[in-house]
Amino acid sequence: FINTDIMIHAPKMYFRAGMGDTIAKYFECHFSARGDELDYHSALGREISNLCYERIRTYAGKALAEFGEGKAGEAFTQAVLAITVNTGLVSHMVEDCYNCALAHAVCYGLDLIPGVAERFLHGDLVGYGILIQLAVDGQSGTLAKVRKLLKSMEIPVTLKEMGVALDKEFLRDMLKESVSGPDMEHIPYPVTEDMVWEAVCKVEAWCNSSDKSELLRIQPIKVAYGEGLDACNRNVFVRSAQ
Repeated sequence: FINTDIMIHAPKMYFRAGMGDTIAKYFECHFSARGDELDYHSALGREISNLCYERIRTYAGKALAEFGEGKAGEAFTQAVLAITVNTGLVSHMVEDCYNCALAHAVCYGLDLIPGVAERFLHGDLVGYGILIQLAVDGQSGTLAKVRKLLKSMEIPVTLKEMGVALDKEFLRDMLKESVSGPDMEHIPYPVTEDMVWEAVCKVEAWCNSSDKSELLRIQPIKVAYGEGLDACNRNVFVRSAQ
C-alpha cells in the first residue's frame, strides 16, 4: 500500500526529516504520559511508539545507504513503515495530550527565528528538540546515543550548525514558545525558560567539544500530583504549582 519505488526517488531531505520526526514520537509520548494511568488505547499507542525509535535506530544507516543507491531494500522499507504507519497509529490511538511535548515545542520556538524555517525542515528541528528535552530531563546517556544517531542522519544537533546565535536575548521568543506552546500543556513537571536555556547551553557546549566523556546533568523538577486529577488536564495543576 506504500510505493517505496516512488519514495526512494524523493529528495533526501524529506526522508531525513521524516526519520527525525518519527524518533520524537517515542520520546515525547513516553515523557508526556509519565506517571499517568493510561486507558487501553493510549497504553497500546505508547507501546507502539517504541518502534518509532527502535526501527529508525536499527535501520537508519542502511536505509540511507539504500537511498543513496536508489534501491528500496528492506532497511528503507522498515524506515518508511516507521515514518508512515507507526507514527500514524500512535497519533490516532493515544489521547492528543500524549502526542507532543518539549521536542515539538522547541521546534515551533525555532520557527520564530528569521530564516530557520526556510533552511530546515520540521523533522530537523524536532530532532534537535529531542536533545533539549533529554537534557532538561537529565537523560545524558540517552542524549549521547540520540545525538550520534541524528548526526548519522545529517540532522543538526547544535544551534551553531543552524547558524543561530547562542544568545539568550536573541532566543527570547524561542524560549518563551518552548514552554508556553500547546505542546507543553501536559508534561510530568514544570519546565521553565531558564531550564530550556540551560539545556540549550549544555547541548551546545557538549556537542561542540572534542571531549565527549561527560555531559553535566540537568535535574528535572519533581512535582507531586494530586489524586483524582484527570490525566489530560494535568497541565492545570502543573501551572498552578509554578
